[in-house]
Amino acid sequence: MLTFLLIMRSRGFESYAITPENKGGACVETHYPIGEIVTVAKISMYKKKLSLFTGKSISGEELFPYWRDILGRNKVAIKTNAKALPENVDWKSFGNHRVVLFGDWKEEFKDLAKLIGFDVIENK
Repeated sequence: MLTFLLIMRSRGFESYAITPENKGGACVETHYPIGEIVTVAKISMYKKKLSLFTGKSISGEELFPYWRDILGRNKVAIKTNAKALPENVDWKSFGNHRVVLFGDWKEEFKDLAKLIGFDVIENK
């Protein structure tokens, strides 16, 4: 398998790989930094809610030896208060996909929600 490793040094991203997929195409796989604070957010326009939590990026390979082969290619393992997630995340309103931003952006998202009149659903 031919893999091209390209170095990208902006905002802490160490590298990414362009790898062949089994269906004849190519796939970009980002290698996200480990040990960084992350903010995870999702907006439900219909319900006027914002789902929000923070955590720290960790190695997915240390959790699952087959990390690269589960789900999509670009994913981030996050250490957070996992016990609180089922209680505080409204899966019906938000679904299962979220946006991960590197850095602590909680207060900025709370300010945005207040400005646009949305409720904040926060994992604590």
